[in-house]
Amino acid sequence: IVEKGRESLHNLLPVLNMTFEARRRRSILTQLKVHASGLTVHQLCDQLGSKASEIKEAMQPLLEDGTVTPIEHRPVTGRPTTIYRLSDPVSLGI
Repeated sequence: IVEKGRESLHNLLPVLNMTFEARRRRSILTQLKVHASGLTVHQLCDQLGSKASEIKEAMQPLLEDGTVTPIEHRPVTGRPTTIYRLSDPVSLGI
């Protein structure tokens, strides 16, 4: 039991040392890994309980470094939306 507790604490320490923005980016990456077909900002807001502006701000470095790829989706009717997907889900160690 003690070893399990120590192992859990050891796994938790790196997350506690992350900044809030880094944790939000990690949460975004985790959601995009789970939803391989991609998610919109609105869907990420629903999944993470965040505001669209917070998601967009946290997403910016991920877009700039190529970790996340935006895909423009233009339905026959309605407004176009952007779906975000991981560029290379296999290389991510999440």
